[in-house]
This record gives sequence, structure tokens and C-alpha cells, in this order.
Amino acid sequence: VTDLFAQTVLELDLSPITYKDVPAGHWAEEYIMEATERGITGGTGNGMFSPNRTVTRAMLVVMLSRMHQNFDGNAVIDGAAAFPDVAETAWCADEISWAADLGIITGYTNGNFGPNDPVTRQQLVTILYRTAGEPSVAGLENPFTDVQENAYYYKAVLWAVEQGITNGMSATTFGPDLTCTRGQIVTFLWRYSNL
Repeated sequence: VTDLFAQTVLELDLSPITYKDVPAGHWAEEYIMEATERGITGGTGNGMFSPNRTVTRAMLVVMLSRMHQNFDGNAVIDGAAAFPDVAETAWCADEISWAADLGIITGYTNGNFGPNDPVTRQQLVTILYRTAGEPSVAGLENPFTDVQENAYYYKAVLWAVEQGITNGMSATTFGPDLTCTRGQIVTFLWRYSNL
């Protein structure tokens, strides 16, 4: 019985991960499968990944913290809530506290974090840029007409493009206010983790 059980577990471990809504050749297939295998995120139920579903700010921070646990060995910090709109008992409270303690997230000017707000492209690259330690971008050229030099995310965008994390929405537009999907988020995270 033990040998049969071990064989069954081994067979399950070797089975490829598949999602009904991520067909072979899907533009984010590789990143979705890697994120699932590494425990950064799972499916959304019923064999689906929902690659086009919008990601909230809380979901992004949770995925980022899981990525750091997997790749860097950093533990999530268990502490008091960092923002008044994130209860200490919230499902994402520890991860948000971890990110706030490291300066990865700062919240809005009103002091709130907005955990249920959708993540925008400008927010995503800014969070990754801070996670990378805000490296210098001096001398990098801005190819985007919708990213102004006085924008808080200006350096983050230049850095993300230079590192190959994103190419923008077109050769001349970044789309800073567009919201991010699950497929896009895992793609950005995977590219970032392989810098």
C-alpha cells in the first residue's frame, strides 16, 4: 500500500499543470505555469486561471511576498497593520506590513493603501523598481509620450523597459493608467525575478 501511495504521489508531482483557459501557445503560458509551480499564485477554481481578471493591490503584494519567500528566503513580517484601511486580521495584512516595512509600498497620500483597488501599470513598475532598490536610470531614454519626466513612476518605467520587464503598450505608449491582469502580473514578476 505504501509503495502504491508513493507511486501515486510521484505521478501527481510529475503531471503538468494545465488550466482550461490557458491553451497551449497562450502568450503568458510559460509565466503562468512557473508562477503556479513556485506557489506564487494558483488558479481561480474549476480548473481556471483567469488570465484576464484584474488584480488588486493586495493580491499583487501577496504574490510579491510569495516570490520573495521562494527566491530570497525572506519571511513575511507578522506585525501591526501598516494602513488604516487594512485590518490586522485581513487575509493580506502580514504581506502588506512586510512590503510597507521594506518601503516597497507607501500607500496613497490620504494614508490608505486601497487593498481592493485594481493595480495599474504605473503602480506595478513602481513597486518592482522599489523592490530592486531603485537603481540609477541616468542616461536612459524615454520612448513614451504618455510618461512625463515629473511623474512619480518616471524612473520606474525607464528601468522596467531597460531591464526587459515591459516594452510598453506600443513603441510610444506605456499606458500608465491601465489596470493589470493576472496574466500580465505573473509575466512582470517572472521577468523581474530573472534579472
